[in-house]
Amino acid sequence: MRAWMWLLLFLSTSAFSGIFEKQCVFAGVQLRQHEVNLFTRHNVKLRLYAINNVSSQYDIWLTHHNPKNPGVGAGWDTHLLSGHWSVLLVTHRRFTLYCHRQNSEGEMQRTSCRRHLRVCQYKSFTTQNPALSGYWVLENEHFSSLPSHLIARGFYIH
Repeated sequence: MRAWMWLLLFLSTSAFSGIFEKQCVFAGVQLRQHEVNLFTRHNVKLRLYAINNVSSQYDIWLTHHNPKNPGVGAGWDTHLLSGHWSVLLVTHRRFTLYCHRQNSEGEMQRTSCRRHLRVCQYKSFTTQNPALSGYWVLENEHFSSLPSHLIARGFYIH
């Protein structure tokens, strides 16, 4: 019986991997020099984005801050290793992330989001966890682990 469960998990993860790549599109994304703008022109309440650090040299820190209310950005900062992925659930119509890297002196400096990141939005997904606000669904993962970890968190890509 246990072997059947593993086989079912493997097949669903393998199928999900192909869907995962085809369903993630460059929509609702604007890559600028030092920032990534995630947006919608519709009344879509939940949007799911995958973010990949394509840099072979740098780890990237993604930060979010609201100049009108600085405390609102707490908890949005994340560290993304070279070649790794994070998945973000967004509920705001507009959401901006800023890109930073650590220089040789250990200081944080802005860096090019356009050069170091690839970002896409999932066209269709469901979740077992209704959310009133956004959050990092997955952080700093290898691509191969995304499908099974999204399923484990209750997210299904169609």
